[in-house]
Amino acid sequence: MRESSSEVSSGVQNAGQYVAISSRATKKERGGTAKWKCKSYVTGRAKNCRNSFITDGQAKQVCVEAINAVIRNKGLLRVHRQEEKVSPQYRVLERNLQRMKEEQERTETDLMKLLYERAEERYRTLEVRDGEFRTEEVKNILAGKKELETFDENLYRKIIARIWVHGGNMAEVEFINGSRVTAGYKD
Repeated sequence: MRESSSEVSSGVQNAGQYVAISSRATKKERGGTAKWKCKSYVTGRAKNCRNSFITDGQAKQVCVEAINAVIRNKGLLRVHRQEEKVSPQYRVLERNLQRMKEEQERTETDLMKLLYERAEERYRTLEVRDGEFRTEEVKNILAGKKELETFDENLYRKIIARIWVHGGNMAEVEFINGSRVTAGYKD
């Protein structure tokens, strides 16, 4: 497998600063290994991120460790239920609709217009909630698999959404269902 900037290209994140690692790794000038850094590592002339770099090898190591943890314990793939989020604009439209329903002097066109605006706002703010489906998808992909000894790029691309890098050689791997597994890496 070639060591390139595109191998672990989707979603390495730095949790210390909550900024994304760039989708391009920087290589040392004279044949070094690819290293990942925050997108906003340097803004203008100032360094914004004080966390260290992570290499492709370390990112792969984290992925292997996290996948193996899930293979050993499928219970790590828990789905976090999220509250339904409603925008402030939707709430205003909902209140206006209630007032309009209570009023005697309303026209059907005004009511339909407000209903349409409310539906449009709701559609704009909807989120896909496929955590349970994605959990089953990951479980099916990992069914019957033995623990990994080496990095499997195809498996990585199927089940891992992003990596959150923390200080102290620790990282969290976020799977496609939203669950996270903490893993360490060596220098």
